[in-house]
Amino acid sequence: MQVTNLLLVVPRLNIGGAESYVFQLAKQLKAMDYNIYVASWGGLLANELKNMGITHYKVPIRLHKGLASMMLEKIIHRHNIQLVHANSEAAGQATALACMRANIPWVYTAHGRLNFMEQQSNIAQAQRIICVSDYLRNRFLSEGYLDPQKLITIYNGIDTATYSPTPENLSKGIHLREKWGVTRSDFLLGIVSRVARPNMKGHMDLLHLLATYENAKNWKLVIIGKGKYLPFLKYKAWRFGIYDRIIFAGHHTDMPVALSAIDVMAFPSKLETFGLAAAEAMSMGKPVVAYAVGGLPEVVDDGSTGFLVEKNGIKALYEKLLLVCNDLTLQKRISLNSREKIIQNFSYSQTTDKIADLYNAIVTNY
Repeated sequence: MQVTNLLLVVPRLNIGGAESYVFQLAKQLKAMDYNIYVASWGGLLANELKNMGITHYKVPIRLHKGLASMMLEKIIHRHNIQLVHANSEAAGQATALACMRANIPWVYTAHGRLNFMEQQSNIAQAQRIICVSDYLRNRFLSEGYLDPQKLITIYNGIDTATYSPTPENLSKGIHLREKWGVTRSDFLLGIVSRVARPNMKGHMDLLHLLATYENAKNWKLVIIGKGKYLPFLKYKAWRFGIYDRIIFAGHHTDMPVALSAIDVMAFPSKLETFGLAAAEAMSMGKPVVAYAVGGLPEVVDDGSTGFLVEKNGIKALYEKLLLVCNDLTLQKRISLNSREKIIQNFSYSQTTDKIADLYNAIVTNY
């Protein structure tokens, strides 16, 4: 059976992994002539969806599970929704209740690990659970709480047309470097992440690196993203005496331009189920130097599309960054390999086709 009416659910639509996933999925599915509806508490990306002609409903996903489920049920009946796709634990709980009453199937994308209670909850009742990496699927299999037949790996997709090193993006990237006070000869590291915890994404490791190693004392770092620990990072940068070499860029609405401006993506995350920011940087032809954690080894090929070092290995991280800094030929080779890896393995057309096939199979067999 061909699915035509779909509802995507996510708690909010600001900048973030699950949020970008839903935004891009809605955009791609609409281009494939699906009737797409999105429910969330709103955000910057919700406005962009509206501008594309996608109907968005403001639903208090995290604030009240019961109320959210009733609102979702009304949306389901109003638009003859055939399947709901939930993202995040709160969205999964509300979606499960709504779909049970409406008697329609639903799928859940796990963007991160679930705790024991979440695995035993209504989320386990989804018809299928999409894992964004084999790492995540294998973790669920090893824990043994979820039905193995329901688990399927479908990688996050990258919009390779948007995340492309086009002359326009490159030109805007040069102007952005100038705006940040970075010259063409400066070596600029970039990290893209919500600053939700002091060092979960490795921000502190990069500050230590810039403050410690002699050959890194002329390097600069742009931190793209916001979060409640941003003032803490600013304080630490000041204490380390490197504040003038850090650009706190906050949220950036044009990520391809921001990624064009950097020389290398530094990604010392301590836990990463996929590594969307790394894949987006690779699509822009940027080398990625990261800790070999979670799903990142599925994205970054060590020595070919970037470098992977052991978790918490700040010295090894520095040495690989120095290697990239000093070898322009290496930079160009990695740049070409990175772009090709994303096109071949992680393009959004591949991801969307797999998800659409899954939708149709679920509705047909429900």
